[in-house]
Amino acid sequence: MIAPSDPLRPPPSTSPASGGAKPQSPRPQRVSATEITLSSPPPSTRRNVPPSSTRRGAPHSTRYVHLHERRGTRLEARHIPVSEALADASTEPDLFAAIATRISEPPTQLAPGHLLAGRYQMLERLGEGGMGIVWRARSLGLDVEVAVKVIHPAARIPNARERLLREARVAARVVHPAAARVLDFGVAEEEIPFLVMEHIRGGSLGAALREGGPLGPTAAVKLLLPVLGALDEAHRLGIVHRDVKPGNILLAEGRGRLTPKLIDFGIAALAPSPWASKLAFYPPLYGTPRMMAPEQARGGADADPRVDIWGFCFVLHQALGGVPADTGRRDAEPERLGRPAALATEPELWAILARGLELSPAARWATAQALGASLARWALVRGITADSAGTALTEAWLDG
Repeated sequence: MIAPSDPLRPPPSTSPASGGAKPQSPRPQRVSATEITLSSPPPSTRRNVPPSSTRRGAPHSTRYVHLHERRGTRLEARHIPVSEALADASTEPDLFAAIATRISEPPTQLAPGHLLAGRYQMLERLGEGGMGIVWRARSLGLDVEVAVKVIHPAARIPNARERLLREARVAARVVHPAAARVLDFGVAEEEIPFLVMEHIRGGSLGAALREGGPLGPTAAVKLLLPVLGALDEAHRLGIVHRDVKPGNILLAEGRGRLTPKLIDFGIAALAPSPWASKLAFYPPLYGTPRMMAPEQARGGADADPRVDIWGFCFVLHQALGGVPADTGRRDAEPERLGRPAALATEPELWAILARGLELSPAARWATAQALGASLARWALVRGITADSAGTALTEAWLDG
């Protein structure tokens, strides 16, 4: 913002009468300040923007001015950096003041009715997460409701566009009935990055457990097996979610059943590889601390599928009424999660669950597929033949 003491002020105009510089040739007539708009660089010029201009705290050149000029009877548009526009207007106090006023304005505040990128109409704010805000919106092109995740312009998150694009690309690779679908990615006015996902009608598993209490063993396993399937698919692609928790599982309502949907791949990582560190935009501590695997909460551990196996078993533990423990405390040995009361008469299920909650990654289930097969066998003995998404357990976990 340009404060009153800002050094970027137009110099006083000069004229021959006052002994100043010689008169310059006539310049194009600029339109009123109301027609001066701020935007991101046009596609044809973005590759020419210096890397430093996208960093947090960069000067006014990080934004562009869409300036209209009259040349005779024609109205021409110029898309130029703010710094260039200020320099160009240095001898025109009114124009300089108009541009300065526009770049001093606060970022656009999204509100119901706002049209994002000319094609998504904001309807209702659904919630706020670590990276941004999620809105229920309508796609004007498809005439369907979608969920739009945006980085709030006032947040000033470093590499926000790259982070959200990475989340979109990671989530788009995981194609599974229990993984929320990604539909679009873009950058709107004032360089606001956004991610468009399918709109899931229903609340989170965390909210359902708070309101309705814990589930029975068969109901919990049947409900959550599809989530384990989505994780298994992600792991096959070399993707580790790293933030599996009740709040990141939505319960989609439809066709008389609740189907779980895993969301928020915002801190997902590729499994260890020589170039994985190049994709890490986050510090070593990822996810929600009190819900992390012990090695993850201590920080510094590479992304490993066993982190998600612990996370899934933690969710199942919570669904059964288990009490959280401080598994990731840095100042003491991590605590084991105790057996939920609901499993007092289910030693086999507790043995499966306890193995996934081992403090040492080496002692856990090696893969999501191995864990899923054990849960499927336990469920089949109790007469459960399909999970909550309607997928046959033998087909999903035991065949092939």
